Amino acid sequence: VLSPEQVVRGIAQGQRLKGPAVVYDDDHYYIGHCIAELLRAQGLDVTLISPLADVSQWSYYTLELRRLEQRLAQAGIRCLTRTRVLGVEPGRVRTAQPGGDAWIEVKYFVPVTLRQPRDELLLALAAREAEWRGDAVAPGTVAGAVYDGARYAQELGSAAGGSFLRERVILA
Repeated sequence: VLSPEQVVRGIAQGQRLKGPAVVYDDDHYYIGHCIAELLRAQGLDVTLISPLADVSQWSYYTLELRRLEQRLAQAGIRCLTRTRVLGVEPGRVRTAQPGGDAWIEVKYFVPVTLRQPRDELLLALAAREAEWRGDAVAPGTVAGAVYDGARYAQELGSAAGGSFLRERVILA
């Protein structure tokens, strides 16, 4: 069992993984398919599993889903949707699929699931809140940043003022 971080770190350090891999995407955004593509690029047979109807289902909202599905198919990544992982044993993963339970032979299992937030910086800043004033918001997804940028552009120069502080620099 490897975390997505371990996969990326290992490949970045030149480690070559061998054998089939299963990536279980219960995050539903982009990490699952990115890890699957990275492992496939290393030459591994990869199965990408999602409990939802589509892989990386959030990509539907960013209009990337259909191109993503094509890319996964062209890469030769097997995708199982509406499938849950019931258990992991050495060398195999047990799944619950619409047609019944099944075992998949694997060497590596990469769960892309809930990750614990690292909030040390948030807590350190919150402890010093009286010392600062700014326009920073909590970290979020790329889609959230795009939304905030579009909102800022729409509010720019309006009487509403917007929620972002803006410094106007005048050069003399």
